[in-house]
Amino acid sequence: MLHLIMQTPLDVAVLERIASGDGIVLMYDNVWLACLENQWQEKIRHLQQQLCKVYVLSDDVSLFGVSKDKLLADVDVIDRPQWVTLTTQYSVIKTWH
Repeated sequence: MLHLIMQTPLDVAVLERIASGDGIVLMYDNVWLACLENQWQEKIRHLQQQLCKVYVLSDDVSLFGVSKDKLLADVDVIDRPQWVTLTTQYSVIKTWH
């Protein structure tokens, strides 16, 4: 399943519904969840350890002034065309907002 997380503030119950191997796109100001030294970094790392792939959109990274070196390891920055391609790789997409 691919999770598009637009919900702000993020409800921890959303993260609990993500299963091993799922994809996660942190959208809009949720790009901050993928940054080093924030209250969510351990939860995001735990999901990565469960073989979940975490993505952020390059537009959101630019919009919120996040430099790529501030992102957690193994978070992929993708552009809009890559995001569209990603949505074709998962049979189920869940949007959280």
